[in-house]
Amino acid sequence: MYETYVKPHLEYCIQAWSPKLQTDKMLLQKVQRRDTRMVKGLEKLPYENRLEKLGINSLKRRRVRKDLIETFKILTEKKQ
Repeated sequence: MYETYVKPHLEYCIQAWSPKLQTDKMLLQKVQRRDTRMVKGLEKLPYENRLEKLGINSLKRRRVRKDLIETFKILTEKKQ
């Protein structure tokens, strides 16, 4: 359910909009923290352990990854 309903909202237009304000980043992370806590059996685990068990990267790591991918695309784009 996370992959279908939550992740798309967290990553919507991430290439064009990467939150710069700490409050925006914390708000997005709060959503992911809450949603991973809803998984039965993982409620009591620390956030990082929940992410690991679910095979999910942190929002910060995903933002960095997407930034690197976009940079690679720009640098390797063939000039027409």
